[in-house]
Amino acid sequence: RGPPSLGSRGGPLRQHSPGVALGSGGGGQAQLHGGDDGGYGAPSSADFSVRMERLASFKSFIDRRGEGASSRNSIGDFIASAADTLQSIFPAVRHGSFCLLSTNGASVHVYTFLGEGSQVQPRNLSVNSPANLVHHVLRSGEPVFVDDAAAVAGTYPDVQLMLDVFELRSVGLLPLVVHGQVLGVLRLGFASPARWDAAQKMLAGQLASVLCSSTHMGSVACGRAAAGEGAGEGAGLGWSGGGAA
Repeated sequence: RGPPSLGSRGGPLRQHSPGVALGSGGGGQAQLHGGDDGGYGAPSSADFSVRMERLASFKSFIDRRGEGASSRNSIGDFIASAADTLQSIFPAVRHGSFCLLSTNGASVHVYTFLGEGSQVQPRNLSVNSPANLVHHVLRSGEPVFVDDAAAVAGTYPDVQLMLDVFELRSVGLLPLVVHGQVLGVLRLGFASPARWDAAQKMLAGQLASVLCSSTHMGSVACGRAAAGEGAGEGAGLGWSGGGAA
């Protein structure tokens, strides 16, 4: 099957690999390649078990909220818990954001919930710019991991911005899929260059899956229209939006 359709808020997600890493190819051209094992922050067996337990606790928290939980406070709790869980799984993380597709598929709204930019008002970004790495993930439905942003920043403007403005040297981007539709991208940022290994990719993928299992993820995605497209309710969702893709 082909990649999801952006105009239908993503469309069904195809089966995908654990992800690819971005590196620098010959002549300065960025290329996709498999990530090498044994890299940045690779957890030991004991540490990995602790991180998985924290992820399981977050999943239990989500399950306890119940299918009917939709209050603004509940959404705020969900966002705060997501930030705490992200930091507990990736202690070196410096940035966390949801890059969410608008309801008409014409733009992407970026809501930074962890790190610099979390107090900045959201702004719209054109989804029709194929140069952005966020756009690539939305189209392909595949997670992408950038080992060293400096090596590929000239190819991807959004990576260049993260490097220049937030001083992030490694990023991971994972599709957010709710009810078979790609609603956006979970973006993680780190201050040091990384070598994403299989364990790190799996942890990030599991975090994205847990986030998407919550009914609140759909509420947050719907709230982007309110916070980013002029409706009034979004300002009271209980979480901060902002940053740039």
